[in-house]
Amino acid sequence: MTFYFNTPWLDELLLISIVFILVKIYWYTTARHDHWIKRGIAYIKPLPFFGNLKDVVLLKSSRGEVTKYLYRELEGKPFVLIVRDPELIKYILVKDFSHFQNRITTKPGSKPEPLTQHLALLNGPKWRSLRTKLTPTFTSGKLKNMVDAMTECSLEMKTRLQESADNNSIIEVKDMAGNFTTQVIGSVIFGLQFNSIKNPDSEFRKVGHDLVDPSNKRAAIMMLGHVLPKLVKMLGLSLQSKETVSFFYRVVKDTVQYREKNGVTRNDFLQLLIQLKNNVKLVDDRSKEDEHLRHQIDLGDNKAEQFEMTESLMTDQCFVFFLAGFETSSTAMSFTLYELAVNPDIQERLGAEIDEVLEKHKGKISYDAIHEMSYLDKVVNGMSTI
Repeated sequence: MTFYFNTPWLDELLLISIVFILVKIYWYTTARHDHWIKRGIAYIKPLPFFGNLKDVVLLKSSRGEVTKYLYRELEGKPFVLIVRDPELIKYILVKDFSHFQNRITTKPGSKPEPLTQHLALLNGPKWRSLRTKLTPTFTSGKLKNMVDAMTECSLEMKTRLQESADNNSIIEVKDMAGNFTTQVIGSVIFGLQFNSIKNPDSEFRKVGHDLVDPSNKRAAIMMLGHVLPKLVKMLGLSLQSKETVSFFYRVVKDTVQYREKNGVTRNDFLQLLIQLKNNVKLVDDRSKEDEHLRHQIDLGDNKAEQFEMTESLMTDQCFVFFLAGFETSSTAMSFTLYELAVNPDIQERLGAEIDEVLEKHKGKISYDAIHEMSYLDKVVNGMSTI
């Protein structure tokens, strides 16, 4: 039996409901747009839904480019706080970091999304506790222990490049740099051989591509996350695919279980996390080079709360290091190689310094040797500003 309703008022009700919902969404996304103007502070009027990040959401500009635009537009206007003094920046980011620790507001008690419980997103006491635990892993002594793993990756890359040169093959530098950084991260963070240099189609390389892929779906989720975060949470949307989430948790879980079962240890970041998981106090190997860490460690020792380093928390830390190092390092490497290619005088001077320093160290690449390459430091820092 079929029922037919011929009621014109239903169409009107539906139309009114749609209009009401759209007005409600518009109000929700613009209600706070007059926050600064009410306080007499100069600002650029944001757009509904997009705010001042329309070009970022639409993948037309980076956040840095938009920030630069906003800074120039508001230059000379009153009540604008832009920290430019290097010493003041050092106080904010280092010495007084405990007063500037929260960057992204999250609702207390809400269930966290996978791969989000890391230093870049946590706030409050949990962030402080995690920061205190992890800060000793960033000392120069810990980095020195990882240089050998990086050197192995470099030698493998050298062999690969030599083969391409012998065959007169054309190399896509961006892909080459991505393969190299993926293998380095795999070695120094996870203690695994990803073989991304020999096999560009390795599973970890594909995961890296997925993380930085500027797809329309990712852009849409980013936009919704800015304007309607509750809706994103309600719909269960995430910037990371289920495959990516599952992959990272599986890799860390399997690696930790294998090491603990077989008594395997390595000089990598995951091993330091395993020590924290097992309540093993990390060796305090701070030196004069680690003065920037001293205040953070000492301050945290007095105020940090106790917490359990679970495998899930370990996975999130490994994930953010992979995410932060993968694209940034490969891009910086590509820019540097390009600039060296078009500036042969700089290339020659840099090569001479490297040869001279390595000769002093009997041809061995080490932390101390790299630390002595002052011109290399200037070249890399110069490329980082591009």
